[in-house]
This record gives sequence, structure tokens and C-alpha cells, in this order.
Amino acid sequence: MENENIESVKDLTIHLIKQNKGVVIAAILFGVFFILFVPPLGIFLIIFPFLYYSWEAHEQFMRHFAEINGMIYTDTGTVKDFNGRLFEIGSGQRVSNIVSGIWNNFPIKIFNFSYTVNHGKHSSTHSFTVMEITFEKIEFPFILLKSKTMWEHNFSLSDDTNISINNDCFDLSVIKGYEVETLQIFSEKLLEYLTKNAENFSIEFSKNKINIYFNDIIGDKKNLTLLLEIGKHIIDSSGAFISRLNDDFAALHPYYLNKTT
Repeated sequence: MENENIESVKDLTIHLIKQNKGVVIAAILFGVFFILFVPPLGIFLIIFPFLYYSWEAHEQFMRHFAEINGMIYTDTGTVKDFNGRLFEIGSGQRVSNIVSGIWNNFPIKIFNFSYTVNHGKHSSTHSFTVMEITFEKIEFPFILLKSKTMWEHNFSLSDDTNISINNDCFDLSVIKGYEVETLQIFSEKLLEYLTKNAENFSIEFSKNKINIYFNDIIGDKKNLTLLLEIGKHIIDSSGAFISRLNDDFAALHPYYLNKTT
């Protein structure tokens, strides 16, 4: 498969399996044999090549996306290097497939993130695709524009204030005391754009970062490009204005932010 034709992880996985069908067939045959004597090993041998080529396809897909957008690919990262309440949930947090670059002087990253939640003897793993925008000189309060498609994830605390925005796609919350500035950021014009283009994405402000979350691993060029375009639009339309709120936030922090941290 030529690089310019890499449109999705699914298509690339199928291509890799076909390209390596001898290895896949051998693994399946060994799996069928061992499943008669050691069932767990047999099952593992059958599914392993599909998992492996899917993993390899996703890495190639993200490398290709970085290349065509003039960005840099890194295979793994450390969760402590990222800010946001999402990264404090659960255990076994993992950051992978990081695509880094600069847009209009703002450092940006797109990456995959997952964490695990234990439920007694059982556990569940939640995966996200995230775009991070870094601001050089600002400290945000926690602000969350939460997509209603992400209702099962709770990033807010009891002290956060819900702001009425009369929107069918999003709920807006913020640390108490920052309501005016939050409404200035999420202007009618920006909300109109997000409602039209980003109804399945949530946007979080934390420290000096804006994180845009999608509640799954994005595995196709169309939707990953959409995530990148949403981040670019926020930078182009609101980045300068948001940066100018630094003095406003700094004046409020001694009264509100420090009481919640």
C-alpha cells in the first residue's frame, strides 16, 4: 500500500495481513493444534497476528499523518508530561502515537491515551484521542466544554459551576469565580462552529493547556484531520484573545483557584 493511500488503520491492517498471510496462516494452524492441549495458548496464537498487525498499522498510520502534516512522530510518552483531569483518572495510564508540531506559534500534539478502571475482580479500559494546545504564559482554571456524547466520563468536581449555554451538544462547567471569562472564551461564534463541527469532542482547559478529547481511538484520516482542524480553528479564531486573558486569570487565582488546589 502506497503511503498516499493510507486512509485508515482498518484498511492498512487488512493490507498487512494479506501481505503476511503465510505468517498468519501458520499462527492459526499452530493455534488450532495447541487449543486441543493448552486452550489459552491456542487462542493467543490465533488472535496474536491480528492484534500485532493492527498495532503496527496504527503506528504506520500515525507516522504517515505526521509526515503529511509536517509534524514529528514519537511512539510513546509519559503521562506526567500532560495536564488535565482526564490524565488523573484510573490506573495504567498510557500515552502513545504522539504527533507533534507548531501551528501559528502554538505547540500542538495529537496522541492516543488510555487508562484502566478496576471494578472488583473486573476492569475496563477507556481510550481517547487527544489534541493538546500549549500556551506559553498563562495559567487556566479548570474549564470543561463537555460533549453530551461523553456522558459516562466525569471530569468535573462538586465545587465546579455549571454555566447555562442553551446548547444541545455541550455542557459547560468551570471552577467557581471564572464564569465571566469562560463565557468570553466560548463566544456565540465559537460555540456555533463547535456545534457544527465538533459535537463529539470535549474541550478542557487545564494549567497552560487546552485539551480536545475524542472518546475513542481515531483510526481514519478524515476524522483525525477534523480533530487537527478544530484545534487550528481555536488557535486562529481565539488563541490571541485567550492569551490576553492571562492578567484576568492571574488577578482571580488568589481568590478562587488556590482554594481548590
